[in-house]
Amino acid sequence: MQYKIKDLVHKLVKAIEQEDYKIVREIFSENIHNYITNKSGGVDVLVGCENYIKALQRMNFKVVKPTLSVTQIDVIGDNQALFMIEVNAKKEQKNL
Repeated sequence: MQYKIKDLVHKLVKAIEQEDYKIVREIFSENIHNYITNKSGGVDVLVGCENYIKALQRMNFKVVKPTLSVTQIDVIGDNQALFMIEVNAKKEQKNL
């Protein structure tokens, strides 16, 4: 089961990078909890798939053209994983 979940995480990250929100919706549960680093270096907690997708859309991927990479995956249950995504992007001479 661990192998399948890890593959699913990589599929999800690829879908996020390609802005394929249909796949994101298929993979994430409705009550997903996402912890996102904010501009101040703190953490915002987003509950729900749609809230996460709205946050992704605000990033404006077409402008910043981010590269996403999975830095950590911890399978914590039969259908659950905790994972970290590193985002590298540039906007107006600023690196993220």
